[in-house]
Amino acid sequence: MTKSRLPLLVTLALISAPTAAFADVVLQVHCSIDSLDRTATLQRIEWARKCALLTNTGGPNSADPGKEYTEINPNRAYSSSGFGFAVNATYTFCRYLTRGLVSILQETSGPTTGFWKWSYTTELSRPMYPIYETTPVVGGGTQLFPLPTLPNDCSLYQRDPSTGTLTRWAGNFYVVGYCVSN
Repeated sequence: MTKSRLPLLVTLALISAPTAAFADVVLQVHCSIDSLDRTATLQRIEWARKCALLTNTGGPNSADPGKEYTEINPNRAYSSSGFGFAVNATYTFCRYLTRGLVSILQETSGPTTGFWKWSYTTELSRPMYPIYETTPVVGGGTQLFPLPTLPNDCSLYQRDPSTGTLTRWAGNFYVVGYCVSN
């Protein structure tokens, strides 16, 4: 490495380190605000998968040869850019200890009938669930939440900090990170 590049690399490291540390702290705060037990976590990731498939793909026949669905609109996505907005890959990352071959089945009942679903034999003891914001950068916007009852609607809501009241969010939303269940 030449001497002229070293100061640039040191400067970039110093600039990015506080940003990464800030993002980690913000994500920890988001996770503490939206803390879920294992049962609620599994419900959240099923809800996110269902909503992604039903509202943001081309339908059951839009799977690629690996039986994966990619979300169409990255500005209203239930899965992460880190997984290329791949619905089944995001789902299995959150739920399973991914070692070995994936099992693929076509759903035969419920709202996602006809869609392909991936699974593994071993589940994570503490699965992970997505955290949403109004911007794609953790801490860059307002934290959003699905309704606690996870109804059939796929809306996200913003919480009024003074009253705790949830109001439906109509704008863009993004997965900004994942929290581990309690």
